[in-house]
Amino acid sequence: MLFMDLSNCGPSGLLRVIYFFKLILNVVFTIIPIALIIMLMVDFAKMTISGDENEQSKTFKLATKRIMYAVIVFCIPWIVSVLNAALGSLGVDYAACYYDVTMDAINELAATEEKIEEAQKRARQKQLEEQRKKEEEEEKIRGYFNSNNVYLAIGQGCDGMVYYENGNFYKPSGSYKNGTPETKGSAPYGYNKYFYEMLNKMVEDAKAAGHTIKMSTTEYGAWRPYENQVYFYDCYINKNCNNGNLAAKPGTSNHGWGIASDLSYGNSSDITWAHENAKNYGLAFTVTSENWHIAPAIEKVDDSVVTKCS
Repeated sequence: MLFMDLSNCGPSGLLRVIYFFKLILNVVFTIIPIALIIMLMVDFAKMTISGDENEQSKTFKLATKRIMYAVIVFCIPWIVSVLNAALGSLGVDYAACYYDVTMDAINELAATEEKIEEAQKRARQKQLEEQRKKEEEEEKIRGYFNSNNVYLAIGQGCDGMVYYENGNFYKPSGSYKNGTPETKGSAPYGYNKYFYEMLNKMVEDAKAAGHTIKMSTTEYGAWRPYENQVYFYDCYINKNCNNGNLAAKPGTSNHGWGIASDLSYGNSSDITWAHENAKNYGLAFTVTSENWHIAPAIEKVDDSVVTKCS
C-alpha cells in the first residue's frame, strides 16, 4: 500500500508503534507455537515412558495448560481483529493499517510529514515577516504633533509622484500629466499615504469631538483619474453639469496627485469644526468656494520629484 493511504492511519510515529507491534506478534506466532509443540512432545514422551501414575498425572496437567496457552496465542489474531473492527467504527480502518504497514511506507510518510512541517514553518515565518514589515511601515507613517502643535506624518519619500518630507508635499508642475496610474498613491482609494495619514487623524479626532466628517472614497473625490478631471473641467467651462463648480485644468488638480479629498459632513457644525481645525493637521481648504475640498497646507511645485519618484 502506498504511504498516501497509510497517512489516514495517523502520523508516522503511530505507524511505527503498529509496525513493531506487528513484528512482535509475528515473532510470537512463530516461536511460541514451535516451542509449545516441542514441549508437548516432550511431555507426551515423559507420560509414555514414566510408569508413575502421579508423575503422568502432573505431566498431563502441564500439557493441558500448554495446550490452553497455545489456544490463547492462536486467539490473539481474532482479538486483534475485534479491536480493529471496534476502532474502525471511529472512521479509521486500523485493520488495513495493521496488515499493510511497512517500514518503507513509514519512512516515506515521515519524509512527507517533515516536508509539510518545514513548509508550514516557512509559511509561519513569512507571515511573521510580513506582519513585522507591515508594523514597521505603519510606524514610519504614524504621525505626531510637532512643537507648533501641528500633526505631521512620520517619514519621508515618494508615494505616487509626490515627495513628502516634514509636512511639505512636493509635486510636479502641470506640464506632467497626472491622474495616471503612476500618480496614484499607495493608501486606500489612491491617496498619497502621508496625506491620508494626516487627513485620517483629523477625521478620527473630529469623531472623538462629536463631529461627522468623512473623506471621499470615490474616484470623483479622492484620487481622480485624468478622464474624470476632463469631465469636471468641461462642466466648469460650459456650466452644463456638476453645478458648474470650479475645477482645475486637467493634469493640474491635486486630486490627480492623490493629495486632495472632497469631504462630506453631517451638519453645519461639522463644517465649522473642520475649517477651524484643519491647520492643526497640516491641511487647508484651498478653494474658497468649496468648503469640502481639502489638501495639504504646504505644497510646492518641484519637477525634480518626477525624477525622484519615477
